[in-house]
Amino acid sequence: MKNSIVFMVITAISLLASCAVVHTGAGTDRQTAKIIVSGNGAVDLDADTARFNVTISQTANTTGEAMSRTNAKISQTLAILRDLGVKDEDLHTTEYSISTQYNWTDGKQIRIGERVAQSIAVSVHNIDTVAKIFDHLSQVSEISINSLSFDASDKTEALSKARELAYKDALEKAESYAKSSGCSISRPLLINESFSTYNARTYDEAAPMAMKAVGNGFSPTEMPTGGVKVSVSLQCEFEIK
Repeated sequence: MKNSIVFMVITAISLLASCAVVHTGAGTDRQTAKIIVSGNGAVDLDADTARFNVTISQTANTTGEAMSRTNAKISQTLAILRDLGVKDEDLHTTEYSISTQYNWTDGKQIRIGERVAQSIAVSVHNIDTVAKIFDHLSQVSEISINSLSFDASDKTEALSKARELAYKDALEKAESYAKSSGCSISRPLLINESFSTYNARTYDEAAPMAMKAVGNGFSPTEMPTGGVKVSVSLQCEFEIK
């Protein structure tokens, strides 16, 4: 009799190690055994959109002079972008500032001049032209280009597929745990999408994009576009029997 009691205790502990037992209704004796697992799915996409910021700033003795110089360079920049196929709806001013610039010399604050700066966010949907755009923008002096990123314009289908893969991963884990504990999966009780992410692939996974030189002796830009990884993580609860 003592050996039988020990066996029953060990069996109960083994079941609880793989299954969570919860009450499904207050004041009832009915119990539901469940397995809680995580699932992950990811889908790779080719990048088809590039985004970057262009900033022009000029400092002069007067605000009017600094503004005139900045405006001239902005006009030159916008002309290049439009000539290479960037549409006006893909050009957005993100910052415009006017400030007085100072320098400290021998403990004294010395006025340098008035500074005017304008930043524009650019989206390029013809990704094959990105390197060419950068080559032509190099013709504009005192220009700053930063925050270049590559993305996929439509991730809807990829996100749906990643969800399917994440659920399949969770279900396979649950079935494996259930089988190990002598149970079987009955039905899903809860599916919680914990997060979705969009990450660019590393550049060494994509072939470089080289463009023709703008002028004689000019070394063209090579710009790997990388890609986009759409990832989904789920937490799932499955009833077991």
